[in-house]
Amino acid sequence: MSSRRTICVDCDEVLSDFMTPALHIIRKLGGPYLKRDEAVFWDVSLLLPNEPDEYGCNPRAAFMAEIGQYGWCSALKPLPDAADVIEALRSFGNVVCVTAPLEGSATWSHERLLWLKKHFGFDKKHVVLTNNKALVRGHVLADDGPHNCEDWGGGTAFLVARNHNAYETRFPRGSFSQFIDYAKQCVED
Repeated sequence: MSSRRTICVDCDEVLSDFMTPALHIIRKLGGPYLKRDEAVFWDVSLLLPNEPDEYGCNPRAAFMAEIGQYGWCSALKPLPDAADVIEALRSFGNVVCVTAPLEGSATWSHERLLWLKKHFGFDKKHVVLTNNKALVRGHVLADDGPHNCEDWGGGTAFLVARNHNAYETRFPRGSFSQFIDYAKQCVED
């Protein structure tokens, strides 16, 4: 086991652009037309009703089914500069991606592992798939979900600034690039 400090990073909206294709599905299912930078919910499925419409279709369930389809996860685009940030973090720490599997999808976790390898060079030993980040140990976490920062059982949490977490003041917050200096300070203390 490496003596280097562990730096944990989330995937969706930290490494990957989950929001753009998710909002496209929201629009297709009758939800509002929003651009990526206009989304104010971490869980964009909340933009859709969770009860059947007049045709018996539950829009929120349809959204979850669509993002769980084969190929959806692997088609996500990396966010600009995310690869550079990961490279910088690796220069002084052991970087682990901590990301949630998608319940009900037979392929999401496998696609996520392949996607992380392709775009960021993560091997299976540096990826933790869990819906409970409180179980993960590390010195610092970068995440866009305030609930994940709050629940995280490791060291310090840093909120990667997105519109859907603009209201949050409990955690240090900034761009993913700004996380480099923050993480460096945390692992050197």
